[in-house]
Parts: sequence; structure tokens; C-alpha cells
Amino acid sequence: MSETVAMRGATALDSGDTDEEQVGQPSSKRKLGVLIGGVLLGLVLGAVLGNMYGSSAIPGLENRLGRLEEGLATANSQNAQLEDKTDQLQADKDELNQQASGLQSRIVSLQKKVIPAEKLREGKAALLEREQGLDDRAAQLGQREGGLDAREGELEAREAAVGAEEQAIEDATFGNGTFVVGEDIPAGTYTAPGGGSCYWARLSGLSGTLGDIMANHIGPGTQTVSLSGAEAAFETQGCGEWSPR
Repeated sequence: MSETVAMRGATALDSGDTDEEQVGQPSSKRKLGVLIGGVLLGLVLGAVLGNMYGSSAIPGLENRLGRLEEGLATANSQNAQLEDKTDQLQADKDELNQQASGLQSRIVSLQKKVIPAEKLREGKAALLEREQGLDDRAAQLGQREGGLDAREGELEAREAAVGAEEQAIEDATFGNGTFVVGEDIPAGTYTAPGGGSCYWARLSGLSGTLGDIMANHIGPGTQTVSLSGAEAAFETQGCGEWSPR
């Protein structure tokens, strides 16, 4: 029985060595030393227990050793599962780190593309200033346009006055013939360039007799005649065009 205990002790220790070898992978010398120590420990325990308790204690020890072996096997299985989970967690961690690195690179890229808030404020201020300048310029142009409109009105009025004056002069300009004062020509002072055979007469009537002549002239030179309205007519021949003075 002592040999059986020694063998089981050696087997248990050998199994422990095997598990330790799977986890930590110790050197060959260390494994040999542990194996020898386990065998010796098993022999000593078998001899001592055999002497102390006799053969009646062996079955209980065997059962206890069996439970220890089962617990050790379960621990080894759980350890293997933990190692698998650790490997999976490490793989997940590496993947997450890679994703985080990609996100960080993307954030840096986006930050380079984003316009700083200060530049946005400066750009907005510049746009507002430019808009204000355009509004001021539009107001100035509006005032200038109003001034131009007023000037245009003045020019139109002046043009109308000049046109009326020119029309009056044109209406009052006459050449050869007999003209009724107040009807054909208005009263006023008239001038004509004259000529070698220039003749004019202020008439008090239109009978055609010499008694109608109030004043007359015949001869060259520039002529000036004032018609006050007391005359009935004015007769002229060869003096050119008469125009108001």
C-alpha cells in the first residue's frame, strides 16, 4: 500500500509538473528535480502513513488524492479556458486600439479642414463692413441721382424756356411784306442787316396812300425800327430778315 501511495503521490506531482510545464514551461532540469522530489515525497508519505495508520487509512488517502487530481484537472481546464479568453480579449483590445487610432487620424484630418472660429468671426466682420460700405455707396449714389434728376429738371425747364424764346424769336422774325402790328408781328424793336435797296415804312393805316406813312427809310446799312403799337402796320422790302432786338 505504501508503494501505491508513493506512486499516486508521484503521479499527482507529475501531473502538477505537467500543468506547470504548460503554464510556465520550466526547464528540463527543474522538471526532473520536481519529479524525483515527488517520488521521494510519495515514498516517505507512504511509509509514514503505513506505519502510523496501517492499511485501514490507505483508502481514505486514495479518495482524497483522487479528488485532488480531479480538482487539479478542473483547474487546468479552467486555466486553459482563461488563456483562450485572455487571447480573445487581447485580440479585441488590439482591434479597438486600431479603430481608435483610425478615429484619431480622422479627427486630426477634420480639425485641419475646419475653419477656426476666430477666422470665421473675422470673415463675418469683413463682410459686414463691406456690406455697410456698399449701403453707404448706394445712399451716395441715390443722393447723386436725386441731384442729377433735379439738374435734369432744371435743364429741361431751361431748354423749354430757350425753346420758347427761340420760338418767339422765330415767330417774330419776318422778311419782305406788309405786317399788321399786334397780329402778324408783336410790337417791339427790330433790326435788319439792310441792303442797297432796303426800304421800310411805319404805316398808320392800310389804305395804300402816302398819308398812311408815319416814317420811312430807303438806303443801305443796318436798320433798327421800334414799333410801339401805335402803328397799324409795318412795310419792308429788300432789308433782309427783321428779328427782335
